[in-house]
Amino acid sequence: MKIRHLPWMAIALGFAALAACDRKDQDQRTSAARDPGREQMAFPPDVRNDEDFANSAARANLAEIEAGRLAASKGGDDDVRKFGRQMVDDHGQAQVKLTDLGAKKGFRLPTETDDARRQDLSKLSQLSGADFDQKFAEMMVADHEKAVALFGKNATGAKDGDVRDFAKSTLPTLQHHLKVAQELKNKVGESTAD
Repeated sequence: MKIRHLPWMAIALGFAALAACDRKDQDQRTSAARDPGREQMAFPPDVRNDEDFANSAARANLAEIEAGRLAASKGGDDDVRKFGRQMVDDHGQAQVKLTDLGAKKGFRLPTETDDARRQDLSKLSQLSGADFDQKFAEMMVADHEKAVALFGKNATGAKDGDVRDFAKSTLPTLQHHLKVAQELKNKVGESTAD
């Protein structure tokens, strides 16, 4: 093989590599289109670093605060309204701590929740009475299952000690929320079955 053909071979290999990357990106987009819920999970499964975790936690806090406000005003059951107020208080306090941590670490935290949660909150706001209570309870169980998993992972796995401490100190509150949400789901589920 002559040396003058080597640059052309290098260019051809480069184009082949680009085509392979493009196919991989297309495969991922196609996979996401087949399973749209995969892209809109409450917490991304691929939280890669401490700032990703903080961003996910901030979006979740903002969503829980709004859901709590809705429950406090629209809940048909006294326990739903009480749990809604607890969501506003507890996630509001967590958001203040997270905002302080973000400022200390130089994280640019979101000031709004994501589109998927906004759509869920919009749908929730259109319900009332027992329908609202049931949907709210289901949402709180699902959200807090994901939150407990994410915070549990970061309570031991976050690289930064302050981020680890935040996750560790917040985790018991989230575990308590999950327990109460499960009880609430059972209670309002029974009342709608009657």
